[in-house]
Amino acid sequence: MPRTRQFDPEALLEAAMFIFWEKGYAATSIRDIVEKSGVNQFGIYTVYGDKHGLFLAVLDRYRDKIISEVFAIVERPEASLAAIRQYFQALIDHNSMTVPALGCLMANSMAEFGTEDAEVHQRTSAHAERLRVGFTTALTNAQCQAEVRPDLSIEAMASHLVVAVQGLAVYSRIYPDRVPLENFMATTLSVLAIPSH
Repeated sequence: MPRTRQFDPEALLEAAMFIFWEKGYAATSIRDIVEKSGVNQFGIYTVYGDKHGLFLAVLDRYRDKIISEVFAIVERPEASLAAIRQYFQALIDHNSMTVPALGCLMANSMAEFGTEDAEVHQRTSAHAERLRVGFTTALTNAQCQAEVRPDLSIEAMASHLVVAVQGLAVYSRIYPDRVPLENFMATTLSVLAIPSH
């Protein structure tokens, strides 16, 4: 008779997500996850196969739960400059209040894996593309509403903001102080401003 599952997969993913988020993939062991989640090794391997399979599931959960919640404001069809500002402000709020500072799991994974793991790279590159598309829409709306410079290259600025988001996330892990993060946001968004005459 097959053994019945004795744990909640969602609770396991939640526990594993914060361990991977804090420590990174390589520094996290199955023992760490067992101790944090209370789920035994057999249960983890039965559902996810191995640590790598669990990590991929964690990235998917992070995308659906964390990214979707925070970035939703930029992905609205009517989003414009205010939505971009609110998104950056939400990132600063999160990264200056979390102890220890965790940054962004996607950005952390980009830095740790690069392109060496195809399945992880597929998820991190899809994340970057999602940000680019969202920023492109919001910037296009902002330009149509005369909220940003008329000569602004939407494509170039959208890509710039993607890089800025990842940079802010990585920087905040080392310096989770609000003032430099606020200054970073102000400088990043200042290039959008319509020149005064």
